[in-house]
Amino acid sequence: MDNFKIYFLFIALIAFTSCNNNDDNQFQDLKEFYSSNLEPEVYTFKNNQDIKIFGKQGTRVTIPKAAISYIIGDIKISFKEFIKKSDLILNNIPTNSVGDSWLETGGSFFLHIQDSNGKSIFLDKNIILEFPINSSIADTSNMSVWRGDGEALLGNLRPFNIWREISLTNSGSGANVEINSESQEYIMNAPAYNWINCDHIFESTSELSKLKVSILNRSIDIEDVNTFLVLKNINSVLRLNQNDNFFESFPIPIGEEAFIISLGINGDYFLYIEPITISLNQTIQIHLDQIELNELYERIKVLDNLKVPVANIA
Repeated sequence: MDNFKIYFLFIALIAFTSCNNNDDNQFQDLKEFYSSNLEPEVYTFKNNQDIKIFGKQGTRVTIPKAAISYIIGDIKISFKEFIKKSDLILNNIPTNSVGDSWLETGGSFFLHIQDSNGKSIFLDKNIILEFPINSSIADTSNMSVWRGDGEALLGNLRPFNIWREISLTNSGSGANVEINSESQEYIMNAPAYNWINCDHIFESTSELSKLKVSILNRSIDIEDVNTFLVLKNINSVLRLNQNDNFFESFPIPIGEEAFIISLGINGDYFLYIEPITISLNQTIQIHLDQIELNELYERIKVLDNLKVPVANIA
């Protein structure tokens, strides 16, 4: 059965099971909502050992002892994986990059390292992340390491904004991504930025066009809404740019199958999810449904069931 048809069956089931199950959480805006979703796993280590972290979604993080030997006291590490499309949407971590390129992601990660006094730690050696190759990736090759744009190794913790390729700003970093063909895992060597991404720029020979989305709701301000384009056959979640009273994508290949997702929060919760096929000069007017918080989570997680064949692993 086509994934688009399966999507509507899931939505019908979720609406039925969720209607009487209200969530007690109350978020006043998107910033508060996204902050609550981060909730990283927190680990404490002594500084005289190689550090190994095992993430909930299968990631193994190794920090060499030599990278932290000069630190006195315990080390606290906050870590979280963002592997699924729902992870990216619920945490506002799209696959947009500096320069309006769009990326296909193999996995995004949050990693914040502090000493016993709560000071952010600078590491002089790369960390190693090993994680399963996502079954939703259309092209597993040519991955590289990206970081949250504007983020400094020495500085305050900053929220994610957009991705920038490390090799373009720090050619001597030694950052790279390899494939373990036996275990079907990526091996990523990267500086210890707070926001790290395994991605490649997706290129297409198809004709390109921009998509515009207008919000019809009068009960929520457009400033309280984020709109995403989730591609069906490519592991990409693109955040549309807000321009006055509408949202607009950068150029997208015509003919790509995708989902529009608009998420709004102003004390109440609003959501719109519909499948589309990108066409020339496409403009769409949408009305967000007001729903309960638990239903919002469940409807967005439906997108994790969109599967495409994984390209042959070299």
